[in-house]
Amino acid sequence: MPVFEHGLINVAILVDTAAILANPTVNPSGVIYMVDDNQSGGSSGEGSFELNTACNPGDTIIWRMYAINDSDEVDFVAFKNSNGDVFGFNPPHGNSSQYQATAENTGQETYQILIRIDGTVQYSWDPFVTCN
Repeated sequence: MPVFEHGLINVAILVDTAAILANPTVNPSGVIYMVDDNQSGGSSGEGSFELNTACNPGDTIIWRMYAINDSDEVDFVAFKNSNGDVFGFNPPHGNSSQYQATAENTGQETYQILIRIDGTVQYSWDPFVTCN
C-alpha cells in the first residue's frame, strides 16, 4: 500500500524596509515581494504582495522573511485570519523569524501578516492560500 507524503511549501517574503520606514503607509505593491516554491502546483502572484499559495490538505507551509536593506531588522509580529478557514484549528504559529501552519481544509483563506521593522514600525498586508 503506497504511503502519501504531504508536501512542504516554502514562502520567502522580501521587505523593502527602507521604503516602509520612509513612509509607513506606503502601498504594499511596491515594498513587499512574496514567492513560494509551488508555482508548478498552482501558486500564483509570484513576486507580488498578494501571493496566492496553492496547497493540499496536510501540506505544511513555512513563511520566512528577509529585509532587502541589510541595515534593517524585520520581524513577524502575528498572522491573523481575515477570511476563510484553510488552517482550521492549526493556525499559523512561530516566532519573529519564521511562521508555519498545516493546511486542514479545502477552500481559500485570506490572512494578514503583521511585521515590525527595527523594533518599532509596524506594517501589514493580506495574501492568500488556496487548498484544493
